Amino acid sequence: MENIATVLKTKGDQAEISITQASACGHECDSCGGCKNKERTFRTKAKNQVNAKAGDRVVVELPNQIAFSLLSILFLQPILFMMIGMILFASKEDSYQLAGAVGGLIIGTVSLLYCNKKLKNKTLPKIIRIAETEEN
Repeated sequence: MENIATVLKTKGDQAEISITQASACGHECDSCGGCKNKERTFRTKAKNQVNAKAGDRVVVELPNQIAFSLLSILFLQPILFMMIGMILFASKEDSYQLAGAVGGLIIGTVSLLYCNKKLKNKTLPKIIRIAETEEN
């Protein structure tokens, strides 16, 4: 998955970048009438493999496999822990099942923080090239 980003600042082999994410629709607002999505801008760090400088427009890549793996962990891990907590107390009263589910959800969410610290530098997007400027 490639995106265009702007380098905000650099430090060592990393850069802080700003990515503008457009909405997923085709912006045919007249035909569907339901488009209320606007572009979002967010900041993140990226591996600066091309020595980009602050202000440069760059092409940033995050391999699809990594992106899908991260999304799976983000959404499925807390639910999995919640279900395990509920199943552990399946033979008990409903209040115990609820407590097990909430406890599992909390454990699953806390474990995401641990995973985030471990995977932080391994899953950074990479700046693969400086984007060409459009000339009229």
